[in-house]
Amino acid sequence: MRSKHHLMRRVFTLQNEPMYKMAKVLDLHEIPHDDFAAFIKDRFAATNRLIADDVIDHLLNITGGHPHDTQELCYFTWSLVDAAGEASIETVGQALAQVLDAEDDHYTNLWEGLIKKQRLLLMALTKAGASSEIYSEEFRKRYELGPASSLQNPSSLWSSGS
Repeated sequence: MRSKHHLMRRVFTLQNEPMYKMAKVLDLHEIPHDDFAAFIKDRFAATNRLIADDVIDHLLNITGGHPHDTQELCYFTWSLVDAAGEASIETVGQALAQVLDAEDDHYTNLWEGLIKKQRLLLMALTKAGASSEIYSEEFRKRYELGPASSLQNPSSLWSSGS
């Protein structure tokens, strides 16, 4: 299964596509934590709102520094803070709930696009934690994931079928 990201890139980078070279392709990578933190603090301050370093760290830990996710969570956090107010860890939690509500359709579409084996693995990781030993026999049996080889071969997880 190819991602929509891949399809969008093709439209602008393959010679036979209708929008070839009509846009510059830019990959957004993780922004260094300290740079992102300083930017967030400055943007809040520019609108007469405060956000402490520990709150920024919490926010960036949630988003992993992903530019779009960070922007979205910052926006919702900022919108919950009154002028001359200060964002807190609780504010970020409220903002995260709003982001999840706003993105519900997107997450539903992603979930519905997964095959059975992908859903089973994601549910198992959600229950057991991402640091679990997914290749162990106990883990695979508990969550009905089948043989370890089916987890070790990405094509078996991300190809069509059940």
